[in-house]
Amino acid sequence: MADELDYDPNHTLQQAYNLALDRGAASVTPEHLLLALVRNEELVRRFIIKFDVSLAEIEARLSALIKEPATTSSTLSPTGHTSELRRILNRYEQKEDDFRKYKDAFVKQYGRQYKPGPVDLLMSVLAEGCAASMLLRNAGIFPKNASAEYQKFIMNGGN
Repeated sequence: MADELDYDPNHTLQQAYNLALDRGAASVTPEHLLLALVRNEELVRRFIIKFDVSLAEIEARLSALIKEPATTSSTLSPTGHTSELRRILNRYEQKEDDFRKYKDAFVKQYGRQYKPGPVDLLMSVLAEGCAASMLLRNAGIFPKNASAEYQKFIMNGGN
């Protein structure tokens, strides 16, 4: 899972920012982030498929949720995150800090190196009580079953 070890969340955030900008949104939301993850991160796509959820349906529902046609030039700032998105990013950053701090214990427990990646960002979205999280829950991806699947997913190297 070399792509997981090289994952840069800033790339996904830039994609979410571009989605928001294209739609004339005043800020980047968890829905923009989730759509960027679903469209562009293969590990997220493989993880979601494990729940027998249609990726096309998730993408269509997200697109409908954030359909905000740009009528004027946008004034979206590079740090124009909603408070929900900020909490998601803080949760992800905390996970990165924890993995750095407990890296040796993780390798001992799972028998391999790991670095938080796009599925961890997805799990952070799921933990937030936002429209993106509700969309995932309505599709049958709940924090409890996702957490159990996440453990298997990382133990199996993203398969």
